[in-house]
Amino acid sequence: MDSRSEHRRQRKHLRHDLDGRELRWNALGRHDALPNTLDLRFKSGPETGKTSLAIFELDGDTWRLCLTVTATTRPTSFATASGSGLALETLRRQIGPSARDLLRDELSRLEGTWTMLSGVRDGQQLPDAFARTGKRLVKGNETTVLFGSDASLKAAVHRGPDGLAEDDRLHPDRRRGRGRAQLGIYALEKDTVTYCMAPPGRPRPAEFTHKDGAGGTTTVWKRKTK
Repeated sequence: MDSRSEHRRQRKHLRHDLDGRELRWNALGRHDALPNTLDLRFKSGPETGKTSLAIFELDGDTWRLCLTVTATTRPTSFATASGSGLALETLRRQIGPSARDLLRDELSRLEGTWTMLSGVRDGQQLPDAFARTGKRLVKGNETTVLFGSDASLKAAVHRGPDGLAEDDRLHPDRRRGRGRAQLGIYALEKDTVTYCMAPPGRPRPAEFTHKDGAGGTTTVWKRKTK
């Protein structure tokens, strides 16, 4: 499949990530001249409503573009220089699921209702009678921890890119630590999950233990099944 045919197949809705911001546009391609040209009409992000004039070439899974940023004239070659108002980008087609999809799948494994098996806070074991009242409700990236009817934590959970979820972050929005990140690690084995969380604003723990006075928590939960 040549570059023009490939572009016709994918030109209708294109996505590109620039400086961490997802920009979406409709692309109108011209095929009567080389190099291929695109008019990028931004539908969201800081450039909404603006049009960037570009040229591009597609070689297998590699897509190269030269486009206007502040310049008003379409580039004629794949080159840029300081003050030119142009940007030159080389993109590689993603093969397989994205990192975002993998992280979403990993978080989905933690969804459900969990009951506490044991807990250690600041190096001290929680009383069994109290631990048994613990419940963890996880849906998507939202987590609520209850002891009896009292909500101890309501948080948004963000997992980092490591395969075993060693970059898990909880962002409390109520009670202790409000407004500060709470960093931790966790291990999931079948229907049992162990969390080890640092106090808000402290470094992520490196292992599933806390010394007395460190202020962290280590908890073990069992998935509730029907």
